[in-house]
Amino acid sequence: LVGDRNRAVQRHPFLRLMERPTSNTGPTLWRRQMIVDLLLTGNYFALILGRGSSVTSLVRLHPEHVQIIPSSSGGVAAYRYTEEGVSTDYSPDDVVHVRQTSYRDGPASLYGQGVIEVLETELTGEYAASQRWRDEAGRGQPTMTISPKDGASIRPDVLEKLVASIQRHANRTGIVPIGGPVDITQLPFNARDMEFSAARGWTRESILAVVGVAYVRLFLPSANFATAQQQNRIYWQNLLGLIALVEDALSVVAVRMGRVSDRVAHDTSNVEALQESRTDRL
Repeated sequence: LVGDRNRAVQRHPFLRLMERPTSNTGPTLWRRQMIVDLLLTGNYFALILGRGSSVTSLVRLHPEHVQIIPSSSGGVAAYRYTEEGVSTDYSPDDVVHVRQTSYRDGPASLYGQGVIEVLETELTGEYAASQRWRDEAGRGQPTMTISPKDGASIRPDVLEKLVASIQRHANRTGIVPIGGPVDITQLPFNARDMEFSAARGWTRESILAVVGVAYVRLFLPSANFATAQQQNRIYWQNLLGLIALVEDALSVVAVRMGRVSDRVAHDTSNVEALQESRTDRL
């Protein structure tokens, strides 16, 4: 936490609050939940409990249960929280709202835009493809065809024994004994199966691009060491933008608990990927 002269403060009521934001949630889980809500839905809501400068808890409000009531001037008049059919309106001064940017107009612009909204089409297609694969895996598909040779016909009882023999031997050895004039044709994978694989790869690339996660963070192959370093740097630079949104919102709580000039700042001095640019700036 930084004061009016950009001086790091070691003791502050806000720091004690961050050690236990709520009575039933630890600080690490509380922060992780904030990032999940912020990334997926574009919004994180927390209710400030306490009187005046004495803030005791920051209780998470589920984004699906929060409705922003706009004011006549285009701002926020209240946050309406509905759970089990009971609605409660909270003042904007009592709610921490961390949100991402949005391109929407009107009252909808008061909500941030999350990655779920951006990736809705890709995720819907991914889910449909997964369901199709599951159905086909459970049903199975023909792997070969058996047809009479030279237009000859096969009696039903002979055909039944022939199919049973093929299934029995093909699963064990791959060699099928044939005792009659028939042709057996192996069926290759069709184009649709290959398109499913390409579609799933495209979905993964779209998600990584929107979320801002580099391939190297998921241990996916990279070109070389220099490329991996650059990807790591870009990944952390994207996180700095997300951290700035969190700092702005939490600074409101820090000001309430301290001085007007107080603000929240995260220490990234231990992030190796950012040290090169930091050294250049110094």
